[in-house]
Amino acid sequence: MKRKPTGITLAVSALIILAGGMAIAEGQASQSRWKINTETVVDTQTGLMWQRKAPRVTLFWEQTQRYCEGLKLAGFSDWRMPTAKEQKSLVQGCKTDKTCKPGKGPGENGCYWQPAIWSGGCTRYWNSDSTGDKGFGYALDFRDGSMKKYFKDGNVVGPYVRCVRGPVTK
Repeated sequence: MKRKPTGITLAVSALIILAGGMAIAEGQASQSRWKINTETVVDTQTGLMWQRKAPRVTLFWEQTQRYCEGLKLAGFSDWRMPTAKEQKSLVQGCKTDKTCKPGKGPGENGCYWQPAIWSGGCTRYWNSDSTGDKGFGYALDFRDGSMKKYFKDGNVVGPYVRCVRGPVTK
């Protein structure tokens, strides 16, 4: 004899279906946020176009600024250094107001950025913000999601660079 589903069975089934649908929607939203091209990535949430592959060279802050301003990529020449706020928008899997466990992010090698998008090394990247301390600038360290101070032109090897443009319109 076939049993009719009870109210509890129906409610639990509805929750399972709803939760499954939300998980799919969240995954799709995450993937649809990024328009990935060979040389660039457009963040549809912020409207910013990012250099996809960062050069594997460390530069001092002013060199980074000149590099971005002189960059010609994907038919565009209006590239610049990102602000700290723009850069923080790339952090995934970690709240940007704290330091996270190094190497535990969702990206390749535990980097705190979206997987399968970026190349150029999971490390520190300069941004255009100054610290208020003369001679220092900020760089976001994607290894632990933290913002750190570095000498702009000191005698230590500086962070990398990933240039940005925009926001771009559709």
